[in-house]
Amino acid sequence: MIHTHIHIHRYVRMYVFMYVHRICMCVCTYICLCVCVCVSLSLSLSLCLSTDSCRFFLPDKVCTCIIMNTSQTDAIFLRCTEACTALDIAARKFPSVGKSRVRAARLQIVHERALHQGDIKTAHAACDMLSGLFSTVEGVDIESKFDLGHRRARTLVRAGQFAEAASMAHSLFNMCCKYKMQLENIKSLLLLAEIHKKARSFVSGLPYALAALTLSKSLNMDLVHAAAMVTLAELWLGLGPSHAEQALGILQQCMPLVLGHGERELRARIYIAVAQCHLSNPSYSVNANPQAVCEPLQEAAEEFESLEDNEQLCEVFHLQALVFNALGATEERDHAATLFQKFTLLLKNFQTGKP
Repeated sequence: MIHTHIHIHRYVRMYVFMYVHRICMCVCTYICLCVCVCVSLSLSLSLCLSTDSCRFFLPDKVCTCIIMNTSQTDAIFLRCTEACTALDIAARKFPSVGKSRVRAARLQIVHERALHQGDIKTAHAACDMLSGLFSTVEGVDIESKFDLGHRRARTLVRAGQFAEAASMAHSLFNMCCKYKMQLENIKSLLLLAEIHKKARSFVSGLPYALAALTLSKSLNMDLVHAAAMVTLAELWLGLGPSHAEQALGILQQCMPLVLGHGERELRARIYIAVAQCHLSNPSYSVNANPQAVCEPLQEAAEEFESLEDNEQLCEVFHLQALVFNALGATEERDHAATLFQKFTLLLKNFQTGKP
């Protein structure tokens, strides 16, 4: 009887093992097939999207939209020249398709560059030309209209017209709620927080940043959530030196994601914010740990220089001059001060219309 039970248990274990082994083999085979299919699709898609062969695989409108999206991505992550080059390729390859879309993308790049440079007049002109490319019918081209309103509000912020910018941002928020535009809704909240930050009303900007933070987290929008964290940290930093450590803690949480996947402007913002947190902290000593501020400021200078952001470059080189002065590095201090004067004059010339 005992031997019979032993044999039964052995057979049961053997069949269970064979069954589990077969399941594992099936799962592994399925995973391998999925990987092969994904690789094949990626290779096929890359072949289809090459500028020389896309004419044979995709319709002209699709190809134009792809190249336009590439150009706008270049404008965010790289320089405006690369974005304009991509648009030139689109116009040359498909001269009869999507001219208004290509023109809109070019105007968006012009506006972004003018905004960074401080050229308010050109930024307003680009927005006016963009408004003529979209339908006036309500509910049509709604994403493009949101983008236009967002750009107008940012231009007003750069011009120091905070009340008008806040009114436009509230209108954008209401439009997003009406048409259930979740991503744009978060962007409008971050815009309102940015307006209050620029107006130095930091406490009033906190609810908007926190709302954007909560909404982006609930929708699993990681990069938008990271941008909201950077904005929140900047607002905390504006409340005074006593909040510097809290702001630095927020920045350290989102820094890996921002530096790994964030756009250039967001990376530059987090670099300069980290340096400002250290310099605002009463317990921090430049002589004890100069690299904590020198390296982020250098990275911020490179990022803002690529963006041609004259206002932020003035702030970066001003901080660099202060740091080098505290370290006794007179040559580096004088160089940073010279660059500060250069970009201050350049910003003033753009603002007065004399570039």
